[in-house]
Amino acid sequence: MFTGLFLPLLALALLVVSIDLALGWLFERWAGPASMSSLLLATIMFPPALISAFGCCKLFLHLKDRLR
Repeated sequence: MFTGLFLPLLALALLVVSIDLALGWLFERWAGPASMSSLLLATIMFPPALISAFGCCKLFLHLKDRLR
């Protein structure tokens, strides 16, 4: 039971963090490195990363149900 609860939550957390880092990196390259601090940028990019991660999970579940 612990593994069944812990591993999906860990995967979701890693997905959110990786999307957050990717969005932050892309925005920093687009806006310029001196425009904003990294911590502020990561804070701003966290909600879109969270929404993207839940969207990816929902799409995965939809496709999984469709293949059955």
